[in-house]
Amino acid sequence: MTFKSFNAQNGNAIQAQYVREIGKLGDFTYYLYMEEANPYFLDAIDPLYKDEYAALAGSADDVAAAFSFYEPQDTQDPYADLVGSRFEFITTDLDGNAVSSADLFAQSQVTMVNLWTTWCGPCIGEMDDLQAIYTRLQGKGGCVVGMMLNDNIDLARQIIAEHGVAYPIVLAPDTMDDFFRAEYVPSTFFVGPDGTVLAGPIVGAHVDQYEAALDSLLQE
Repeated sequence: MTFKSFNAQNGNAIQAQYVREIGKLGDFTYYLYMEEANPYFLDAIDPLYKDEYAALAGSADDVAAAFSFYEPQDTQDPYADLVGSRFEFITTDLDGNAVSSADLFAQSQVTMVNLWTTWCGPCIGEMDDLQAIYTRLQGKGGCVVGMMLNDNIDLARQIIAEHGVAYPIVLAPDTMDDFFRAEYVPSTFFVGPDGTVLAGPIVGAHVDQYEAALDSLLQE
């Protein structure tokens, strides 16, 4: 499968202009993805470190030259046991108020949990769509919850205000990595009123897949 066909199959979640082919081994082709820093992240960097970050952002050639290539080994699906597990926690919202999983899930037949960070361009880019989904679900048994994996609360507030986000945003609980270790954001899964995971994860910004999963689960 080529990168182009892989990306199309996954909703073109990866910005192709930042991808370069850097090697081949057997039947496998290796690519380097280095995205330009989004302005939210640049604004948040301490001025003492901006020069260092600029050097890192311009080091794609050096990074590519440093790679060694190996044929992938078969591995088990790390999320094979996610569906059917129970997601229970206590965390806080962006104002420091305590929030429990019961607070978030008990009132809805299906809650879409969207894991994101303030430095993730695709996460921020899909927020308008998530807000539209949240609005559509009102009174229909569904809800959207954003769960932030980093703690840049001031920047999060700025992003939320700019995108008119009204769905709940909470910080990821301390136990998040034990329950679900997100290797890529956004990552999204769907839970029932008692916190049981019903479907997912959907890895990457795939609004059409969110819609399909919600429609299917709400019809059950």
